[in-house]
Amino acid sequence: MARSPAAPAADAKLAAQLRETRATLLEQLAAEPDDLATLFLASVFSELDPDGDATLAAHAARFTVARARLGDAGFRAEAEARGLAALLWNLGEGLRHAGFGQAAEPVLARRLTELPARPAMLVLLAIRMDELGQAATREVLLAALRALDARLAQGMIDASFVPEALHSVARYHASGHLAEVVVAGGPRHQGKLVLAEAFGAGKLWVMGHRGGSGFVIDERYEDGQVLTTFNSPWHDGVESREAMPWARWVAQGLSSLVEAAEGAASAPPKRPKPKRRPSTRSKTGPSTSTKPKPKPKPKPQR
Repeated sequence: MARSPAAPAADAKLAAQLRETRATLLEQLAAEPDDLATLFLASVFSELDPDGDATLAAHAARFTVARARLGDAGFRAEAEARGLAALLWNLGEGLRHAGFGQAAEPVLARRLTELPARPAMLVLLAIRMDELGQAATREVLLAALRALDARLAQGMIDASFVPEALHSVARYHASGHLAEVVVAGGPRHQGKLVLAEAFGAGKLWVMGHRGGSGFVIDERYEDGQVLTTFNSPWHDGVESREAMPWARWVAQGLSSLVEAAEGAASAPPKRPKPKRRPSTRSKTGPSTSTKPKPKPKPKPQR
């Protein structure tokens, strides 16, 4: 398979990482030459290999044959069972956070569309490709979204965006668009995300506790802008405004709610207040006796 024109041979850090990945894949394929998941990864990284390694390219060709034998439905079922979409997503995220993988990201994003990936992955990658100026790859991702549901390319936030930790507290509009997520974790960790039925508008409120101090974040999203109000012991209603893609704002808001839920779960339980011992003092002064007073004797009748 021919290497992608985007193969980053000039980037020393990325080239070193790709060579390390190639060595791992070749070692795994030497032990299990017919493992479909590893063959798929060999096909992906053959496009990126800085040296055009012939052995890796041969394994990539074997993947093409294996995939044709399975058929598209069979391959996608096997990919889902092996979690290949999540694996490829995590590889891309790792390169992005490392700061030296920009040249590899479009290849990983494009190959993700071959897998049964969650719509949220495709949406967020389309935003990333737009930032990198990769219009062709962005269009491939949007086409994959339209094939699933045209509304996903228009801003619908479906259940694939919601982290597993928040599934039980998520509510949806009749359209399937996310409506509300509420985390009520106690006095120190709470949060609420509310999305309007129309795509592109919502509110986020988060209360948390970090570094020994509490804070409250209040955000409103509209017209592609996030208006944030921040309160803490050192910030009294500090406001800021920032342009941000709609789906990224939602994803970040959901991550904040996961943090709130985790913070509530890890918070130490409140200690019960000690019960007060009953007082032995009388209203007229101190007393050392706890015996009841004797009943007064009845006066003798004449």
